[in-house]
Amino acid sequence: MPDGSYMLEFPLHMIPNGIKPDGSLIVIGNVVQRIELRSDGLSAQSDLFALLKSKYGEPDAFESKTLTTKGGMSIPSFSGTWRYTNGYIWAEGVRYSVGEGFVRASTHEADAWVKRGFGKNADSF
Repeated sequence: MPDGSYMLEFPLHMIPNGIKPDGSLIVIGNVVQRIELRSDGLSAQSDLFALLKSKYGEPDAFESKTLTTKGGMSIPSFSGTWRYTNGYIWAEGVRYSVGEGFVRASTHEADAWVKRGFGKNADSF
């Protein structure tokens, strides 16, 4: 598999509730270096955090935050990071809209690849 960014689509019966069926991954040197999944945002953030916490323990960094919509509504959210020697898991309860959050598992190599500009306008998208 060539180095690149790839879109993923999972069968609904294979993903936890609150996770959207599409995502992306980065492959470098025939190894998956990053996977990113989207969540249902506000309605799923408590379950998403509980699932990650049960699997990986307490996050190394955690922030509760309040986001304000364009209409002025306050939305609770969180950002949590679990760090490892060669990478991390990062999740946000609400990201760009009330119905959108995400979780990413990535290596530092994938981060460097994206910073070098290889993640832009990938042919595989």
